[in-house]
Amino acid sequence: MPIVSVIQVGKSFGAERIFEGVSFQIDEQDRIGLVGPNGAGKTTLLDLLAGRQEADEGNIALARNIRIGYLTQTIDFQPENTLREEMLTVFDQVRAWEQEVGELAQALGDAAAQNDGALHESLMQRYADLQTRFEHAGGYTYEYKVDQVLDGLGFSRELQGSPVSHLSGGQQTRAALGKLLLQEPDLLLLDEPTNHLDLAGIEWLEELLANSPFAVVTVSHDRYFLESTSTQIIELNRLYADGLLRVKGNFSRFLEEKQAYLEAQNRQMESLRNRVRTEIEWLRRGPKARTTKSKARIDAATAMIGQLADMETRTTAGSAGIDFAASQRKTKRLVEFENVGCGVPGSEADPKPIKRLFEGLDFVLTAGTKVGLVGPNGSGK
Repeated sequence: MPIVSVIQVGKSFGAERIFEGVSFQIDEQDRIGLVGPNGAGKTTLLDLLAGRQEADEGNIALARNIRIGYLTQTIDFQPENTLREEMLTVFDQVRAWEQEVGELAQALGDAAAQNDGALHESLMQRYADLQTRFEHAGGYTYEYKVDQVLDGLGFSRELQGSPVSHLSGGQQTRAALGKLLLQEPDLLLLDEPTNHLDLAGIEWLEELLANSPFAVVTVSHDRYFLESTSTQIIELNRLYADGLLRVKGNFSRFLEEKQAYLEAQNRQMESLRNRVRTEIEWLRRGPKARTTKSKARIDAATAMIGQLADMETRTTAGSAGIDFAASQRKTKRLVEFENVGCGVPGSEADPKPIKRLFEGLDFVLTAGTKVGLVGPNGSGK
């Protein structure tokens, strides 16, 4: 059954139209890869699903009590928190109840409550209410859940006790995913989740999503990641009359369906062009070629011309041409590293690096070089 229904949604920023008439639904355990050209509105659509923005028209209907987790490209942590403390913030309400239950237990033993029946009854009622909430929210297991997630994410005890500001980009991405998993979402929204992950991290995330009990919508430019994690692909693109193309299957299946769509569209456009040329030639013959049915034919020709113009406009808007060979520069050495080292900086009072990442690094980048930079999270990429 659908947990989210997107119905004829449109969004603009000022005079710029991002998308319009977008409709689809997300069912339980769907794993959707959301793709499209830059500027098509992928992140904007995630923001709408998460309730961070409002649509200009249309409607987004959510199932009752649905929980949505959103991994944005910008990680928002409290830098002074340790990694474990940051994970525990998910359970702030549960911990507040836990503290109040302890205070109520102490108050119930005080002489004031023992000597005042009404006060004692009030405290007991509040105690019982909070105790029930605490138990239903997993109050006796939340610390175990945090340990389980952190261990599963591969964080050592040393890293769990380190400030989150000392974590690498990939480690912070993993930690943010951990926080979302602790919230037990019904729908997980991921915006470029592989950007800061190393190979081991990407493999871990692929396995997690493949076996997820929740629905997932992932924005990614990594087609190999989408191939292994998606059960359907949605492309946002002005190329399509409905604003999107939705294909059930992995990314390879999507490419096949898109190619078939484009070929069919090209055939339709060519047929329209031929019909439009015929009508234009008829119009040029002047009044002698006209009959009592001329007005209906002119109206039909006008409609065909408008349809063709709309298709050609969408085809042009849905593609971008960039000539990477246009530059005539012939620079030989673009970047040169000689005996370079780097570390994680300390505090303002003591800026001496607290962790050495690498040293003695030598290399040269020349024009046309294509370098793949790999290594585990925290190695200094």
